Amino acid sequence: MTVRVVNQWKGKGSYNRLAPRQAAGGASALPLLEEAARNVSLDPSTQPVVIADHGSSQDRNSPRPMSIAIVALLERLPVERPISTIHTDLPENDFSSLFRLPDNDPASYLHNQPNVFTSAVGSSFYKRLFPDNHVSLGWSAYAVTWPGRTLALIPGHFYSTRSTGAVSRAFDRQAEEDWKVFLTHRAREPRRGVRKTC
Repeated sequence: MTVRVVNQWKGKGSYNRLAPRQAAGGASALPLLEEAARNVSLDPSTQPVVIADHGSSQDRNSPRPMSIAIVALLERLPVERPISTIHTDLPENDFSSLFRLPDNDPASYLHNQPNVFTSAVGSSFYKRLFPDNHVSLGWSAYAVTWPGRTLALIPGHFYSTRSTGAVSRAFDRQAEEDWKVFLTHRAREPRRGVRKTC
């Protein structure tokens, strides 16, 4: 049952249709993202300013945070300085939906922004994703609540927070380990001088 549910959730833009709750919950952190974009240290080079969007899925919930970060950064950057948004998710993610959305969505952060570029990394964010000294700004909303590995089937459900007893305790231990792994990898990726906040 778990595999069937996950596959239906992931394919053909289904996450984009079924994830308004995640967007609403993530919205509460948008003022913090804007503040970070306004205050992050920016070196004077001509290299792209890199925004990492960790766990973007099919991108429905990315345009608003990416737009907020880009608008704040553009106020601080010379017009010729490029911005690169890099969406990350698992290799089995529906990347076709992810790449169609920025081109077609009226809320896309690419509209009228010839110097903003988008790409993706198909790998777990519980691994290294970027070289050292590479990322200027990072964003993740709900994705880090998903465990790095499946420990056991959850009776009657597919989401770890709905588990009980020994299964719940195992997922709690996994969540603690995942959080440490996530932060350890992310700590190596920011540009020098970038402050790390959670």
